[in-house]
Amino acid sequence: MSSDDEPTRREVTDPRVMRAMAHPLRIEILELLRSIGPMTATQLSERVGESPANCSFHLRTLAKYGFVEEAGGGTGRQRPWQVVPVAIRIQPHKLGPEASMAMESLDRVLRDRESAHLEHWAATRSSYPQEWLEAWFSRVGITRLTPSELTEINDKIADLLAPYEARDEAGEAPAEALPIWLSAYGFPISQERGRQ
Repeated sequence: MSSDDEPTRREVTDPRVMRAMAHPLRIEILELLRSIGPMTATQLSERVGESPANCSFHLRTLAKYGFVEEAGGGTGRQRPWQVVPVAIRIQPHKLGPEASMAMESLDRVLRDRESAHLEHWAATRSSYPQEWLEAWFSRVGITRLTPSELTEINDKIADLLAPYEARDEAGEAPAEALPIWLSAYGFPISQERGRQ
């Protein structure tokens, strides 16, 4: 895979950018554009239960901060929008107080979205074919690691996913591929009893 195929890597430190992302409807719009492909504000409104004008406003906000762009081939409200392939990285230790608060808001919205996806999967997984029931995974555990080892694992996960993300962005995923929510966390936990 050439470097031209990879999503643009973008380190975000601007609190305005994080606040723009930290909106549940904008996250849902980004997910729909990523998983379905280019859509108009009207098409999005039918999926999210909001007005076309409201969807258009959120699309323009996402475009202002470089997360979506016009896909071409339309006019007015019939203009399709698409996701800009970008891999976001936020490093909390590089943020000032305002950006830290914005990051916390974004993190909360993303955790809520992930929780909703997990609940939906739990409620609907029996409707999926057996091959999907055998393929899904959840891995939770505790492993002792140094900061450099945790960084190494993070880099390996990014490298592992990169070709699939590039293929998806290029519209070359196999016909049987479904949008998959992937998440991985690695953080220190308290060793004191009763502490979270």
